[in-house]
Amino acid sequence: MYIITGTTRGLGKEIETTLLANNKNVITVNRENLDLSNLDQFPLYIESLKKNINNKDIVFINNAAVLGDVSPFSNIDRQNIVDTININLVSPLLFLNFLFSLKNKWMYINITSGAAHSTNKYLGLYSVTKSSLKQYLDFLNIEIEDTNCVGLYNYDPKIMNTDMNKKLKRNLFFNNKKFNSFIAKDPSSTSKDLFDFIQSKIP
Repeated sequence: MYIITGTTRGLGKEIETTLLANNKNVITVNRENLDLSNLDQFPLYIESLKKNINNKDIVFINNAAVLGDVSPFSNIDRQNIVDTININLVSPLLFLNFLFSLKNKWMYINITSGAAHSTNKYLGLYSVTKSSLKQYLDFLNIEIEDTNCVGLYNYDPKIMNTDMNKKLKRNLFFNNKKFNSFIAKDPSSTSKDLFDFIQSKIP
């Protein structure tokens, strides 16, 4: 069974399409059934998730993320700071905490970003949250002994032609010549590459 976050559009939607085309059982987590910025919703959602997965092996794909406000830090609304951290960092950790408690075999794929290991002006909030999750998986990788985890992986899809990409290019503050000149990949081909990567990691 596959569980994917952030399937409303972009890469997440393409991953869902690829999995269904390969006859995989998919549970989608998106804004229609869970607001990842609202942590109060998590307990009830996790309980419902437990009922749906039963004893199935799980591949969890953490794809949901938001840019947050890309602007001077003094301009960023306080609620936007909280929401960005909750969506990009806290909610993935809560899902990981849930997975570590399972008796099912499971694998975790974190869709990371080049922003997780680069310093770009006005992109700090997004970069720090992506970097923190990427690094935390390094710590969790040394805790998986004697658990039912069969793999924790960071997967960087590189720059893709998505709404997030277009939003950055339109942003008045973010002016990165290298980023703007990069030829963005198509999310549908990226989803197929990700599927092949996952298949190569399944024991």
